[in-house]
Amino acid sequence: MIPFALPPDYRKRILRFAKDVGIYVSLLFASFKAFRNDTLRVQAQAQKDVLDERLEARTRQVDSLRTENYLLDARIKNVLSRIVNDSRDLDDLPFPVWIKLYDPLSRNFKRVYFNKAYERKYDTDRIATLGRVDKEEVAPEIAASWHKSDWAAYRSRTPIEADDLTPGGGSVPVVKWRNDEGGLTYIYGMDLSKDDWEL
Repeated sequence: MIPFALPPDYRKRILRFAKDVGIYVSLLFASFKAFRNDTLRVQAQAQKDVLDERLEARTRQVDSLRTENYLLDARIKNVLSRIVNDSRDLDDLPFPVWIKLYDPLSRNFKRVYFNKAYERKYDTDRIATLGRVDKEEVAPEIAASWHKSDWAAYRSRTPIEADDLTPGGGSVPVVKWRNDEGGLTYIYGMDLSKDDWEL
């Protein structure tokens, strides 16, 4: 029997075909892999865009709530300051209120009024302390804290907020504003720590 043998040219063609098929399969696999990566990249970007939109919407919502809270807080303080200015008897108010008169000669702020809520909270005899300055009644560091915020209110045309030290230790949030009347300058103050208001 004569052994079967492929012609040399035919064998070369088969080898070349097999090589071409291998290259084609490799290119096809690479293209598929690149397409899959692009698809995953597009999906990841789409998910990122969705998350970014949600984050932006939540940020706008938080900013809106902060603005509403700020405006509400400002309205409350404005109403309270109007109550103080318009009240004929500040002793009826449940929160501590005080008034100081600016003395241009000494450049100090002299006490001219405390309401009953102030007396109760700070255990102060308002009659005995009228006309006196803070440094004559409280420790130097406390007087300096009050004097600093008094000056800030004096220089400002709008109410200012501060944290004043207290004789009992710690500090309290206060709002102060300037009121010019009859050629005199008064500094009004109001304690904002609502937890101890006596209603």
